[in-house]
Amino acid sequence: MATKIYTITLLLFVAMATTFSTCKKGGLGCANTVYNFKVIASTYPDNDSISIGDTIWISADFPKTLLDLNSNSNVGFIGAANLGTALSFDIFTGGSISNPGTKYAANNFNYLLFMGDSVSNPLAERIREYLFKEMDNSYDFKLAIIPKVVGTYAIAISDAANVYTRSDKCTKAAFEIDFANTHQHLYLYQNNRPGYQISGYEEMHMYCFKVY
Repeated sequence: MATKIYTITLLLFVAMATTFSTCKKGGLGCANTVYNFKVIASTYPDNDSISIGDTIWISADFPKTLLDLNSNSNVGFIGAANLGTALSFDIFTGGSISNPGTKYAANNFNYLLFMGDSVSNPLAERIREYLFKEMDNSYDFKLAIIPKVVGTYAIAISDAANVYTRSDKCTKAAFEIDFANTHQHLYLYQNNRPGYQISGYEEMHMYCFKVY
C-alpha cells in the first residue's frame, strides 16, 4: 500500500494542518514544534470479524503531563485548543504490491461520539475528524463505530501536528497517536496485498477487521 499509505498520510496531515490551526505569526515570529509526545489509542472488542450492527469502540485517554521525547522530561500540556485526530476508512477490494486495492468507506458506518467533538472534513467520504475532550487531569476520546455494509476494512488513525494551547498559540507540540493494547489484524491487509511489506507507520496506525 505504498501509494495508498502515502495518500493516507498526506491527506490526514493536510486534514490536521487545515483543522488544527497553526499559530499566527507575530512580531517575534512563532516557534516550530517544541514538544513531541507519544500517546496511544485502543480499539475494542478487538475481534477480527463482527456483524453488521455491532459496535467497534475507538478510545484514547492520556494525562495532561506527558513525556517530551525531545528533552526526555515531563511537560504539563494544559488547555490544548486543537488536539485531536482524523480517522480514515477504507474497504479492501483486492490489490497487489503496487496497487493498494481499496476504496473510500467512511459512509459504510454510523458513528456515535461519547467523548470529544466532531470536526468537519472536506473528504467526508473517507475521513471522520475529532477533537479530544479536556478533562480535569486528562484528554479523552471515545467513539462508537457501527458498520452498515459487509466487507473487509481498514481504519487508520492520524497523528496530531501543530497542537497549541489556548494560552500560548506559538509553542506547538506534535502528538504521535498509535494503536496499542489492540489486536490490529494486519494479516487482513497483508492478504489484500500479497507480497507487500507492511510499513512501520501502518503497523502503528492501522486497524483491520471484517464485517459479515
